[in-house]
Amino acid sequence: YIGAGHYCCRVAKPDCQRIELKGEFVTLTRRVFDNYLWKKAIDQGVTFCTERVGRISNMNNRTFAQFETESGVEIRARYAVVATGADSVCTRKALHLSSPGANAFAFRKYIVSTTRIPETIIVYHRSIQPGYAWIIPVEHEGEGYRYNIGAGWPTVGVNRSRHIDDVMTTALTGVPEATALLKTVLHEGKWRGAPLKCGLTLNRCVLGDRTVAIGEAVGTTYPFTGEGIGKAMLSACYAADGLHDALDRDDRSALSSYPERLRDLVPRYNAFAQIERLLARPSTSRFLLNRLRKSPFLMNIADDVFHKDVSPEPLIKPLNILRSFWR
Repeated sequence: YIGAGHYCCRVAKPDCQRIELKGEFVTLTRRVFDNYLWKKAIDQGVTFCTERVGRISNMNNRTFAQFETESGVEIRARYAVVATGADSVCTRKALHLSSPGANAFAFRKYIVSTTRIPETIIVYHRSIQPGYAWIIPVEHEGEGYRYNIGAGWPTVGVNRSRHIDDVMTTALTGVPEATALLKTVLHEGKWRGAPLKCGLTLNRCVLGDRTVAIGEAVGTTYPFTGEGIGKAMLSACYAADGLHDALDRDDRSALSSYPERLRDLVPRYNAFAQIERLLARPSTSRFLLNRLRKSPFLMNIADDVFHKDVSPEPLIKPLNILRSFWR
């Protein structure tokens, strides 16, 4: 038993309007998910080694990419893939290139409680808007239930000096499920946090003739939702296709397909960024959430966005918002 199947329930604050998005979900801990990916990679012939890369040199060399480790070891490869996440310091150190820093942060921890909540709860609170807090059921554990709780918010427009405990207390106050859950905690883990880089930077996808960057190194995390792992893996798939063609045909120009495929996703990222800007204003967010709650038409669009991974553009089209008054 490695995960929890559940329905999704989104709660909007500060006036506690409740919006329910029906659908089936499965949640996994990172330990289980990462172990699954690791085993699959080994099955496909991947060899892992641990080393700190000091820099990647000869990025414009037409024959190979060269890694220089901090211990002085040199490694040559036909191509290099940079996956440094949102760590701009690491990117600058390895590539000697400027890189946009993180524009959001997220924190989470696991708790075990005797209270059972069968759905995911997302809470939008003005103190961290357009960010949000969450409670996600993970699995049954002993005499209780394990949950992933946390919050994420942008680096601008929000007081970053507040402790995450204060953020969670403020955001979850007035949410009955959260109150019951936190009163019956059996044990809890430590807070873990990470910077996020939301919004594509296509000019960092291909770095020289033999090096590509993937995931949050190129800002694949969605604005507004903060979805990161799935989009990072999608960028890796696109890069892998380009690398396969480059290796198969011995033609490095095949790498150009990678940024071209990512460019097709730009309108979707722009739409998520626009929603984020709209929800940053309390009056606008209340209006949009009220229309969602009252309009089956808009709710069906929202269901498609969250369940089918389609673009959210129809959610914010003025004509569709107008239609929501009678549909």
